[in-house]
This record gives sequence, C-alpha cells and structure tokens, in this order.
Amino acid sequence: MLLYAFRKRVPISGWGAIALFCSWFALRGTGLAQPTFYVAFAYGVLWVGTTPLLHRFVPRNDYSLGIYLFGFPVQQSLSHLAPALDPLVTLPIVAPFVFALAFVSWHCVEKPALSWARKRLAATDGRLALPSEELKRLA
Repeated sequence: MLLYAFRKRVPISGWGAIALFCSWFALRGTGLAQPTFYVAFAYGVLWVGTTPLLHRFVPRNDYSLGIYLFGFPVQQSLSHLAPALDPLVTLPIVAPFVFALAFVSWHCVEKPALSWARKRLAATDGRLALPSEELKRLA
C-alpha cells in the first residue's frame, strides 16, 4: 500500500528489484534480513506484475468467479452422494463439472454483464456525475 501511495516517487523497475534482493542477500543472518526480504519480495511482485512481457499470458476468459461460486456446492453434493470417497479422489471427479459451470457462468452471465456495463459507461462519456440540469431538476 505504501508503494502504491508513493507510486509517483518510487519507480518500479527490474534494477530496483535486483538491488533489493541483493541487499537482502547481503543482510542474511542479521536482524534486518527479514524486513528487507518483505520489502524486496513486495517490490519484486509489483515489478513482475507490471512487466509488459507478461501481458501476453493474460487469459481472455475469467472463470475464477464461477470456480469460486460453484466449487464448494458441487464438492458438497458429491460428498453427500458418496460419503465414503476420499477428498483427493473426489477432486478429479468434481473438477470437470465445476469448470463446465464456470464456463457457462462466464459466457452467459458475467461477460454479457460486463460488456453491458462498459457500453453503459461509454454512453455517458465516462462521466459518473449527473449533469447540472438534472441536478437542478432533482432539487
């Protein structure tokens, strides 16, 4: 949060990440090693997250919400139907069903809702406030 708050003063670069990890490596075995590691790790994660090379790996579809929403109910349904099954055995059985539900959820609910919201925001020219005439009419 501090790095985000001071984002204009703290540039995120690969050389900065390397320098922080080198300083952590030099301070190993001292009392400053652990706090230095936390700073270096957070900075490194931010640098990796902002690296343009990784943008090609961003998935086009986001099934994460569907997996989150449907994973537990599907697992519990299977454990109710077959309580003797081991949890590690149920995972490969449940995974295709959860993924199928997440696929349907993304393509039939989430993606259309997001495109509708984007079109609606684009129609307002990005303004979220009401125009002054409408504010006067509401008053």
